Amino acid sequence: MTAALQRLASLATPVPTPKVSGHWFNIRYCPDLAGGELFNIGVGYVDTARNRVHARLIENLEAFRVVFGESFEQEVRFVLDVVKSTLAKHELAPPLRSVVFGDRRFAAGENEQELLDRLFETTVSFSEPVAASAIRREISQNNTSVRKAVFDAIRLKANLDADRIIAPDSIYQARDGDRTYPLDIPIRSDRLLGSLVSAAYRTKQPLENNLLRASLDLETAARIFRQDRLGFFVMRSVDALDATFSKMADDVIDTIGWKLLKQSVHVGVEDTPERLADEILSWSGI
Repeated sequence: MTAALQRLASLATPVPTPKVSGHWFNIRYCPDLAGGELFNIGVGYVDTARNRVHARLIENLEAFRVVFGESFEQEVRFVLDVVKSTLAKHELAPPLRSVVFGDRRFAAGENEQELLDRLFETTVSFSEPVAASAIRREISQNNTSVRKAVFDAIRLKANLDADRIIAPDSIYQARDGDRTYPLDIPIRSDRLLGSLVSAAYRTKQPLENNLLRASLDLETAARIFRQDRLGFFVMRSVDALDATFSKMADDVIDTIGWKLLKQSVHVGVEDTPERLADEILSWSGI
């Protein structure tokens, strides 16, 4: 090596060796299989050293709600729950036909979270909040937030016994042949099954869709588990809804609740997490 090259080498800044490396992929959702349009809803990363899957999924669905409406937003939330459940088991097969895991590409960095954050910010554009009225944001009380509030209340009241009925993963993957079908059953034990959903919607269709999906999943799980002790619990919001919306919500809840009662399903409807927690604990017997 010449003196000039040695001089340049001595002045060069050492490139730090990446602490982690692996392969990343986009997680995409196709709401209309016929149309084929894909939306990035997250990123996944496979750690080469440990062969473990890490992921970051979109949390702020305000943009989806503003552009596509409440029904679409709730559908995306369900898809996210299913994807989260699948990746937590370190499975790399898309759990739904509407979900696509993109091609894997090499990535390296300081740590898994730094990689996920960088790739997420670069590729998931719908995570940016969209300007909306305060009322819109206030009313958005989705299943996930309702379950957290109610389950927190149950844990305060029942302590360790709460884990006897609160499923560690609300999504149960039912296998039938070579296919799996996700069922949303957040309350599960060896002797009972229950669903818990939000009724805080501004319009009728997304509310009906949310309740009907939950009731169908509950009825399907009952046949799989051969359980007849079933509970259907609804958190209604009276603070954020005016009289017109409140009556609409009550009419939908009453109609679906009546049909479930006729099938011997216990139905509980309350407007606070504490009251709904008491209802669930009374029904469960713990």
